[in-house]
Amino acid sequence: NLSHRSYKLIEEKRLLRADAFLEMAEIELDQTFYEKAMSYSEQALDTYTKLQHLLGKVKSLRLVAHIHHKKSNFKKALQNYSHTLNNIVVPYNLLSMNAALSRSVGKTYNSLGNYEKAILYFQRALEINKQMVDKRAEGRNLGSLAVVYADLGQYDEAVDCFQRAIVI
Repeated sequence: NLSHRSYKLIEEKRLLRADAFLEMAEIELDQTFYEKAMSYSEQALDTYTKLQHLLGKVKSLRLVAHIHHKKSNFKKALQNYSHTLNNIVVPYNLLSMNAALSRSVGKTYNSLGNYEKAILYFQRALEINKQMVDKRAEGRNLGSLAVVYADLGQYDEAVDCFQRAIVI
């Protein structure tokens, strides 16, 4: 059916456009052009939402939160990360994104000086990474935990986490 094929081609073109917006947002963010990055992220989010593309929507929302984090607007970042995690990622059981967002929430809590919550989210991400057998992510989360423990003056725990990360 021609109309069905035409519809699919239009949808694919819109998806590619959303992907391009997301890529442009990341490029602008790398150059610390936060407003441009935010604009592209929001355009990607709008397009992914219209296409009902769940993973693209989550990636866009995560990037919006990350931009807030980079701008040191930690509370806004935390709101965005938490909303995405609790309202999309967990209900749809997106394990990989759950781990990534949990790590991002941990980093944000660490930036706010709320070390106990940072540890909680890094451990959550670590457990998910173990379930997924993602050794690289396990190592990153162990490194993040080590930094928090060191910030708390809990050097034995920090060294233990670093040593566990090296073994992985």
